[in-house]
Amino acid sequence: MLSARVPNGNINVGFTIKKHKLESQEINHFLRYILFVFASKKVDKLYIDKEALQDEQSNLAYETIIFYLNNATILNFSNAKNLYVLTCKKGKDTFDIIWSSSQDIELTNFNKVYDKYGKLITKDIKISNSPIYAFHK
Repeated sequence: MLSARVPNGNINVGFTIKKHKLESQEINHFLRYILFVFASKKVDKLYIDKEALQDEQSNLAYETIIFYLNNATILNFSNAKNLYVLTCKKGKDTFDIIWSSSQDIELTNFNKVYDKYGKLITKDIKISNSPIYAFHK
């Protein structure tokens, strides 16, 4: 059904979290779920029960991804050899949301890079299974 846009229809996706506290790896899965839905350009609305995010880390990761995706336009989504890149434009800024499904990869040639919690990363920047936000120069 998601292979083509449904004319005059709305596709709504819900996401429910049963645990009260998510581990770091579960937060990564949660964020990547949101990113795949956003990148598909097929889903009109994604509903997340924010009350289910009862721990500080989950909330912070959720608020960070919403901050970056809110009013952003998707320029491109690509994946190759376990590397996923969602390129977005928001205002004057162009940034990539990047993650890998396998080994860590060193990241270079970006202006500023933030982790999944919105914290600026200044050294040892690696692409891992945790999404990062990398701003173009």
